[in-house]
Amino acid sequence: MQQEIKQKKQLSPFLRSLLAGLILSLVSALCVYLVLKAEHETAATIKLNRDAKMENMLMTMLPNNTINANSNLKCKIVNKKGIGRNMKAYIVKNNGSIDGYIINFSTAKGYTNPLLLIAGLDKNLNVHRVDIALSKETPGIGDKVDRRKSNYLDILNNTNVNTPNFDVRKFGGSFDYISGATVTSRAIVVATHDMLKSIQDINFKELADCQEGKTSEK
Repeated sequence: MQQEIKQKKQLSPFLRSLLAGLILSLVSALCVYLVLKAEHETAATIKLNRDAKMENMLMTMLPNNTINANSNLKCKIVNKKGIGRNMKAYIVKNNGSIDGYIINFSTAKGYTNPLLLIAGLDKNLNVHRVDIALSKETPGIGDKVDRRKSNYLDILNNTNVNTPNFDVRKFGGSFDYISGATVTSRAIVVATHDMLKSIQDINFKELADCQEGKTSEK
């Protein structure tokens, strides 16, 4: 009897350690769950905000009233050098006729990468408007080209693949650049030209729809 009591007393510290370990494991697991849950909710919020921003931006990329309640926007996935991988392109139709295109394209020539751009093109692939969809350029330097700070991007309006000297003046082109943001200015100008060259031979009918998957890079 005394031996059994002694054994129970000897097991008590072990049981206490085991219980403490289990509690610690549960607390750790709960902390990990809460962190992952917070990250998931934050990512979802960021995506919603980004999608809302993109939707609002789409409405500004073509002339007024080109996109309206009766417009048909067909989203396609583009994988092509000069445009980027998994970029979205929208074919804008009214009354069955194409009125323009809106396309995302990216460049790795800025200070920080990627620099994601968006352009609105008329049915003849002339640029109506270029904007920045996503940028991590240095605040106060590279972001000087942002429409919230300047109208610099308007220099690309009405350009097309045949526009001569499609580069900034510092590199022999005909486009101005913002002092202190030469790299970003040039990255956007050159990327726009690359996009215009690449889009010329795209057959949009052959591209995968956005919800159907991705095409391979050409």
